[in-house]
Amino acid sequence: MLGKKDWFRRKDMGWGIEPVTWQGWVYMLVFIAFLLLITNGPEAWFFKPRARSIAAASWVVLFLADVIHLWFAVGDGRIHRNQTKRPRNQA
Repeated sequence: MLGKKDWFRRKDMGWGIEPVTWQGWVYMLVFIAFLLLITNGPEAWFFKPRARSIAAASWVVLFLADVIHLWFAVGDGRIHRNQTKRPRNQA
């Protein structure tokens, strides 16, 4: 979608991804900065309170969808349990 999988890697501990390039950090900061602008900006700049809530929720949904897409694109990288078993009748 918006981010590139080369900008992120799987976290060493826990679930999720983390930025590894400056583009990944800028990607994260732009999303957070725009969310703060939507929620805390003056009414004259942006929306009325009701529309501001809808815009903020929409922005969060877009961000989460993109991060989940990146998470699956980066891949798990772990060996799954069924791949570690040796085939039967193999010496």
